[in-house]
Amino acid sequence: MAIAPWDENATELYANAGFNVLFINWGATMYNPTYGFEGSLVEKIMDWAWERNIKCFIYGPLYTLSATHESLINPQKADGVNFFASQAALNAYVATKLKGVVDHPAFYGVSLVDEAYYTQFEAMGQVYQAVQSVKEGAFCNMNLNPMSYSWQAMERYCETSYKWVNEDGKKENFSAAEMEACYVEYLDTYYDKVGKYCGYIQYDSYPMLYYTTSNFLYPHIRNAQIVAEYCTKYGMRFGHVYQTYKDAASTGRRALDKNDIKWQVNLGLAFGVKDHSYYTYYPVLNSSDRPDEDYTIVDRNGDPNDMYYWVQGLNEDMAVFAKAMAHFEYRDMQYYTKGNVDSSMQEALNIVENVGKFDERLTNVAISAKGVALVTELCDTENGWFGYFVMNATNPYNGLFGTTTVATQTVTLTFNGYSKAQIYQDGAVKTVTLTNGQLSLTLAEATGAFVIPY
Repeated sequence: MAIAPWDENATELYANAGFNVLFINWGATMYNPTYGFEGSLVEKIMDWAWERNIKCFIYGPLYTLSATHESLINPQKADGVNFFASQAALNAYVATKLKGVVDHPAFYGVSLVDEAYYTQFEAMGQVYQAVQSVKEGAFCNMNLNPMSYSWQAMERYCETSYKWVNEDGKKENFSAAEMEACYVEYLDTYYDKVGKYCGYIQYDSYPMLYYTTSNFLYPHIRNAQIVAEYCTKYGMRFGHVYQTYKDAASTGRRALDKNDIKWQVNLGLAFGVKDHSYYTYYPVLNSSDRPDEDYTIVDRNGDPNDMYYWVQGLNEDMAVFAKAMAHFEYRDMQYYTKGNVDSSMQEALNIVENVGKFDERLTNVAISAKGVALVTELCDTENGWFGYFVMNATNPYNGLFGTTTVATQTVTLTFNGYSKAQIYQDGAVKTVTLTNGQLSLTLAEATGAFVIPY
């Protein structure tokens, strides 16, 4: 997924990078409702996309409607535009807004409110159901907030967060455990109002924090773990939306390095993410405060940056992983360390719940060099297969800003009851015979491999 382009050449650019869904025009309405969809620029973009086997979802008036902080079904306030006498009335209104576009063969869905407050989930769910009444199975893009240790995030999660505000309006301190509990309450509200109908969760995965910020990797690792466990519990599909930009140092988001995005993508694969999306910030989104376009996939003119070719390669490798992992769902995780890892990484790992219920299938993991290895267990319950995603999760900071490079890890897995393994790594597949149940994988910085023992 990417912000859709304005011309046919740019559509080709996205197709060649391996994108199969485009998000059309974040910065403006999808087309002028007075004149309709036919003959609009959006129709042209969808035509170009369809010729290249790409689907599209669109931004339009439903975004604002779904951002309402109360129920849209309110007979007392009903005006047929902002509030409605019944769900049926809302359905009819949404049908008029999607007229024409839903019949295009490239139509995939619509964008609803982004990073919603918990108070917006009721309206979001009502709009979602209205969209389904018009086009059953249509995707609704509803990116949740990521988990973040800040009051600005907490107040979006749940009403419980307000117990940390005293009578003077001062925001009191809260623990990481309390923040996690609020985030799970946020997921519960989403599930009750939206998730149990749509069957998926996706959240924005922002660029990694600057090294000097505490809990450097905690929001990525623990956030993915919590949502993966939630999706496993309720049988939901997991999605990540990667943000490709740079913040000022004072706001905490560092420049997006190639190995950072590889780290995030492999982390997503490890936790069973099925939908990997990227915001490319094209054509000119937030250009006033996102000046460092070298760190985006394309620049504001729509031309590819180095990151474009890097992501193109990641997508090619991901296509190989997808063949193996499509039916595997996250089950459990364990991390392994060697040496004195940097303080921010250790702080993150101390908080992450290191469950590791691998039972007797995977009996030992050893790593060769200073750093961190992450191992997750995934399961294809229909066919009775277990798979293991193994990742060099060492802090990519060292290779980006530090004085030392990140060491290549040799991770040795010891299996019980298996004699062979199929390995998916670096865009290739191979089968190996295990020696005394052991398998050694060489993993460069931020890379991962998927192993199916048998």
